[in-house]
Amino acid sequence: MKTDKLKKNTMQHPIILLLTAALLAGCGSKTNPTPTDAKIQWGKQDVAAVAFVGYFTYASDFLASSTYKIYTEQYGLQDVQLVENKGDEIYLVIPRDPKASVTVNDYPEALMTDPDSDDYGQILYKSEDGKPFFIKCSSAKGRVNTELLLIDSEGKGLTYHPQISTTDGTLACPSAMPEGEGTVIDITLPVPASQLPQETNRPDDNLSAFIRNGRVMVSVKQAAGSRNDGIYAIEGINGKCIGLFTGDIGQETNPFLCMLMDDGGVELLNYHSVMGWSDIEPGHLLSSGRLPEMTDIVSFVQKPVFDVFEGDTIGGYITVFAIDKDGKEHEIQECTRSFPSLYHFNPSGDGSTEEHVLTIWPDWKIEYRNGWHESERNEDYFGRIRPLKMDYENETYEYQYEMLTHTQYLSVEEDPVTKNISITGSFRLKERPGESGYELTVLSGPLTFGAPEDGSVRYRRDPEPDETCCLVPPVRQAWFFRIKNLYLWHEFDLLNRG
Repeated sequence: MKTDKLKKNTMQHPIILLLTAALLAGCGSKTNPTPTDAKIQWGKQDVAAVAFVGYFTYASDFLASSTYKIYTEQYGLQDVQLVENKGDEIYLVIPRDPKASVTVNDYPEALMTDPDSDDYGQILYKSEDGKPFFIKCSSAKGRVNTELLLIDSEGKGLTYHPQISTTDGTLACPSAMPEGEGTVIDITLPVPASQLPQETNRPDDNLSAFIRNGRVMVSVKQAAGSRNDGIYAIEGINGKCIGLFTGDIGQETNPFLCMLMDDGGVELLNYHSVMGWSDIEPGHLLSSGRLPEMTDIVSFVQKPVFDVFEGDTIGGYITVFAIDKDGKEHEIQECTRSFPSLYHFNPSGDGSTEEHVLTIWPDWKIEYRNGWHESERNEDYFGRIRPLKMDYENETYEYQYEMLTHTQYLSVEEDPVTKNISITGSFRLKERPGESGYELTVLSGPLTFGAPEDGSVRYRRDPEPDETCCLVPPVRQAWFFRIKNLYLWHEFDLLNRG
């Protein structure tokens, strides 16, 4: 194919390829290389090798993952660039010709239905040296959002949209191409088999879960709180899930979904964190991320653990153990100091009151938001948390956090804006007996949580300011109405009322 022909067909072939690929079960019929054989068995027409690596919502998670290491070592790659678009599907692209010209474009939805549309996407990546690269993009519900254009040094071209089959989750490839046009070879590494169930559904739980094409879905049986019934995709998983287990942790029913991933790692989702603490504290679908020190896991078991003192059993609880390939058991820990929202209030000079809210979930997630009490919301941070020090005797707990999303409420007339971020830091919580709260001290990181520099603040369970917080009565009030899904704000200053 000549270069001018490729340019001419750039807006014509994508829709044909997309429709063709949607009918395919994928490229699973091709022979994938084994983990010990990095040689690519190129076909005559192949101009690029592509692998569907897995699901990674956050680039930082992927670049630090064992999956990244496995693929780069498998194919002898170093310092491979990640090209980012919206979505959580990761693909590896290896051009056959080291002199190939490669362009990656955003692919607007309008082009899927109208190839003559003038809605062109921006260029995400361009190279003239045929270097391998990863793409982070989406083909959810059959809607691709990324286009790959490749021309080798002999003029052979390829237009390809990275996507997985909606039938079985394998890489979708065109089954045939016109003479002179390039093709794609699937180099996706095989996923380990697991004896664990592909779905879990305990009769007394309001949630069930199942695996769809390596992604974990949860089904809410009955609406509760702010969560409607229906099927939801778990967000933020790293890789491909190959098995599920549901068990309780604690002294009462407290379901945790344990997800076994393709590299032997484990991620969690607590059912309470999905449903939320209350109507005004909605839940989240974010996975815990990889649990530390959980490697080469093959199965799970739930069983009781008893505390023994001087030969007598004094208490116990139920928990879940992960079992590795050597049969060793590893206890899965929940965040033992999780809690519904804690509040810190700070009166300002004009009589209004800053409100800071901190929530820690049982499956190692954290939410921090701030704004004005009974008025505007400024911003939300949401991410994951890990323990640094748990001193139960002195009721002092230190945590490290990574905030993954930041939501800003620019004005009451505009919709909130959420962006993916990666902000890390740490803080200490010291329980204050008799005060139903904690003293929070920032140890590191950019977030202050409302604390002064080199100082501490008090967080309490009471959602209303107490006398020690708000000596000046608030003069700014707001009414918050919800009519269907439309939020209307009405705000006025009592001091200016005539």
